[in-house]
Amino acid sequence: MTIDRAYADPEKAAPRLMQHAHAFEPVRDGRIYIEKLNGPFLYTDRATPAEYSAGLKFAIERGWLTMHESGTFVRSAKPVPTCSREGFAVYKAVPRTVRLTTEEPPLAVET
Repeated sequence: MTIDRAYADPEKAAPRLMQHAHAFEPVRDGRIYIEKLNGPFLYTDRATPAEYSAGLKFAIERGWLTMHESGTFVRSAKPVPTCSREGFAVYKAVPRTVRLTTEEPPLAVET
């Protein structure tokens, strides 16, 4: 009897790893610590270490992530624009869902 594994295919494992990467707020220089990817993927998603390794390798080969030579953190490979207070696009290391606009943000009204 064989059981179909959800992340046996690296093409399915890599997007799930990217979801975990996007859920974590990066620290200094856009770093995403590797344990923020492997912990949820291995224990919450119940994937195997081989599936994790193949998915991570696939994401790196596709250019979605870059891994530091130490192996302790990854970075999102391509910065994406977000909105600043002045309405100009600035770039963050990790993609987020944002709405670019030239409108000024609402100011707090003192009462």
